[in-house]
Amino acid sequence: IPKILLKLGKDAAAAKDMDGAIAKLNEAIAKANEYGNAETAADAKEFITMVYITDGNSLLNEKKFPEAIAEYEKALAVDPESGMAHLRIGMCKAQLNDVAGAVASYEKAMTMGQEANAKKQLGNIYVKQMAADYKAKNSAGALDNAMKALEYGENPNAYKIGGMAAVGLKKYDQGIELLSKAKADASVNYNLAKAYEAKGNG
Repeated sequence: IPKILLKLGKDAAAAKDMDGAIAKLNEAIAKANEYGNAETAADAKEFITMVYITDGNSLLNEKKFPEAIAEYEKALAVDPESGMAHLRIGMCKAQLNDVAGAVASYEKAMTMGQEANAKKQLGNIYVKQMAADYKAKNSAGALDNAMKALEYGENPNAYKIGGMAAVGLKKYDQGIELLSKAKADASVNYNLAKAYEAKGNG
């Protein structure tokens, strides 16, 4: 019986009847537990988590971020160790400008099998903040966020803007180090020349 209910739940999900799928899968879990069938119960729980994440992904793609978060949180209620749910919550929170919430979600995702994806997203958060700081002429903030972004991986923009911010702050050695790793262009070359000249190497 639990396996039949599991199949009915999967069939309902395939037919896009998500509410029906969740109901059948919850029945499958209850019956599996009643019959001592741990494997079927685990399969049903995993599938419920996937259904909620799939719903959340659809809402995320429609830019309905609060609604998507609610679906991902349902997935976490079933499986608190779902790195994908934590990752997607982070993506939604980043879009809602809840930077602290996004960072917390990405950090959880990193410990739950989503390290590479979470690092990329964390780097993106800091690159975005770095660009806003640089545009607002906040060189110290831009440099700080560039260095944070680089903790999560290589980023050409972080090298360039971080380097230019460092030169603007008269941190010439740091500026040279960062700009040397940036893609060469007129701004990079100008700031490198400025840094070397200020150090007496021009």
